[in-house]
Amino acid sequence: MKKRDVAVNAVAELVFILLSCLFAGIFSSMFVKLADKFVELDFIWSAGIRAVALSLISVFFVFFFSYKAGYHTADFDRREMILSSLLASAVHFLLALVTVFAPFISGATKLVGGFITFGDNFTVESQISQIPMLTLALMGIVVALVYAGLLVVGSYVGVKKRLRDRAELLGENSEEVK
Repeated sequence: MKKRDVAVNAVAELVFILLSCLFAGIFSSMFVKLADKFVELDFIWSAGIRAVALSLISVFFVFFFSYKAGYHTADFDRREMILSSLLASAVHFLLALVTVFAPFISGATKLVGGFITFGDNFTVESQISQIPMLTLALMGIVVALVYAGLLVVGSYVGVKKRLRDRAELLGENSEEVK
């Protein structure tokens, strides 16, 4: 394991996380606008739909990007992968903290923090600024750990798929591939 490899992987994984948050923001906005065309949504329903969509879409994209990277590299060093994914997630958390958990950086952290803080009374957009920073920070840590786990698991699954495909092409038994 080289320190340079960990740093390069961490930068790539940070880009994966930021792109997934950006794509999740775009797709969730489109989804909420589409839902609002059919049904008049009040703020709590709009925020709930947006939080679920942001969460699911960002999880999908983080897994997809790490799967593709693992498939292309076909090499999985557990320690290096865990270290780089934790580093990327920590930098993402710090970026989210600096931007006060802006949705295009932190995904659904602020909305989920609002639901945790206010519950059913989370009805006015101005309440978003009243969410305690501790709640946002704890939600950000949870999201960072989820992203770190997804990066490791996605890469592992991609490497295993690549090795299975390679074994099938060579006519080897794919069960022998570790």
